[in-house]
Amino acid sequence: IFVIFSPDVSVGPILEDYSNSSLTCNEGFFAMNGSCLPQCGTLDIGSTRMFLHVFLAVNILTVVTAAIFLLVAVIKRKKLFTFPSFFLVYTVLLYGVSSVFNITSIAGSTTLFCSSSNLFDVYADSTVYCTIRGIVEDYIFVSISIAVVCHSITIYMGVCSGLTSRRCARELSSN
Repeated sequence: IFVIFSPDVSVGPILEDYSNSSLTCNEGFFAMNGSCLPQCGTLDIGSTRMFLHVFLAVNILTVVTAAIFLLVAVIKRKKLFTFPSFFLVYTVLLYGVSSVFNITSIAGSTTLFCSSSNLFDVYADSTVYCTIRGIVEDYIFVSISIAVVCHSITIYMGVCSGLTSRRCARELSSN
């Protein structure tokens, strides 16, 4: 979806009158055609370092928990691969995959995200990693949402089959 509907990012009007002057840009920017443009991969992580460490720890814990759960699911496959337990197995698997992508993003270098040094060029031409991650993340969260809706409808139909709407509402509220 993001590849098809990617926004057309324009740098804006660049002043050609200043292209011959010496322009000094702040750190994280570079001079091009008389303008200071942001560089890709120059995020100052000084203020967000603690957040990144906590985020990394949570994702590692998620991958370890998912791996243990999936090992148990394989051992107890007769019970966990039946309806409705397979929704839980499927969800844990997808969260594990999502966490692996998060860990790769935190530990990875700027080459994962930067196809150019100019930040505006990166928006227009994303890397293969960003494209694959976007597709996988969209698939994961849409499929989990659909699985939850289908599971809820199945529970509703199982409880309410053959009952009037008032009696069904009482049955659902008593559970």
